[in-house]
Amino acid sequence: KGQKWAELSWVGTEANSVRIFRDGSELAVIDNAGSYSDDSVNNPTKSAVYKVCEVDVAICSNEVEVTF
Repeated sequence: KGQKWAELSWVGTEANSVRIFRDGSELAVIDNAGSYSDDSVNNPTKSAVYKVCEVDVAICSNEVEVTF
């Protein structure tokens, strides 16, 4: 089985930091560079749902499903 990963990118926020969520759980809090590489996908599922949220306010992206 090969390694699974997802390359995420976004626009539309000027927040200094964002929260990355995978399958409803917080995955990371990072400086907002407009992209994130998730190379920690080690579950047996064939897909994951991601969203990006601004840290200090309740503004989030739409959810997107990534199929591996």
